Amino acid sequence: MKKQKIKKSKMTLDKLALIIKQEIDTKVSKDDLKNELQRFATKDDLKNELQRFVTKDDLKNFKIEFKSEVADEIKSTIKEELTDNINKLFTKADIIISKLEKKEQEDLMHTQAHRRINDTLEIHDKKIKNLEIKIN
Repeated sequence: MKKQKIKKSKMTLDKLALIIKQEIDTKVSKDDLKNELQRFATKDDLKNELQRFVTKDDLKNFKIEFKSEVADEIKSTIKEELTDNINKLFTKADIIISKLEKKEQEDLMHTQAHRRINDTLEIHDKKIKNLEIKIN
């Protein structure tokens, strides 16, 4: 096998200038970079987008307002339930009181009837004794 000799060419200024020109032509220009970078978000774009999100202070204020609203709602619910229960209690208490008063009146009338009967019995007993004394 024969060795082939590779011929080295000499670099001249013209050749070097041509190579550099070709490299520069294939590289991206500043305008190309600017055009490509316009697709991406800038700092200002990101700041504007971040303003749409909720901050810690917003969350704290919401928490305070939410607690207040929930507390008010719970208070009003409890108030309504207590009012309803108290009304039911008073209604039932009125029924029980009226039944008790009716029972007391019946007992009083029953006691008075017994007194009249006892009085009548005493009168009859005295009359019987007087008759027995007269007969004997």
